[in-house]
Amino acid sequence: MPYLPDNRQFKRRHKRVHVEAPTIHLSGHGGHFLMWIGIALLLTVGMIYLGRMVYLLDRENTDGDQGKVESIVDELQQKITQVESERDTLSQSVTTLERAAQIDKVAQREVQEELITLQDERHKMEQELAILKRVAGKTKGVTSAKGAKKSTGKKRSSKKRKINKTLPAAGKKKVEF
Repeated sequence: MPYLPDNRQFKRRHKRVHVEAPTIHLSGHGGHFLMWIGIALLLTVGMIYLGRMVYLLDRENTDGDQGKVESIVDELQQKITQVESERDTLSQSVTTLERAAQIDKVAQREVQEELITLQDERHKMEQELAILKRVAGKTKGVTSAKGAKKSTGKKRSSKKRKINKTLPAAGKKKVEF
């Protein structure tokens, strides 16, 4: 390399020069094309062979499989009829249960109405009882006041006692016992 300076002139630079030459790769396009056509032909032949084998196997087994298919179809038909009969019985039981539920609702409604009327009657009777107790309490107060007036001036003997009571059924008459 005569045109490059000597290392003696450039003492401070110790860089090495490295030159790479590009490599040239030659590839032929025809090689890849033929390879892909070969792969496609192999795949096509393989698919034709497998299709033929499946066709022949299917053709041989259709006679034996026909009996199996018919037995399976018969079993499935029996299961279908059995399920349909179960469905019918269940639908009948559902309708009877719905009717029973309706009857129960009606009976419940009637019982609730009767309960309400009985509660109203009970409430009215309690009010009447409260009124009767007030009336009876006033009459007892009146009788006790009368008894107090009578006993203030006189002494009674312990053997004879007179009790005045008012009975509602007797027309509010005083009865002595």
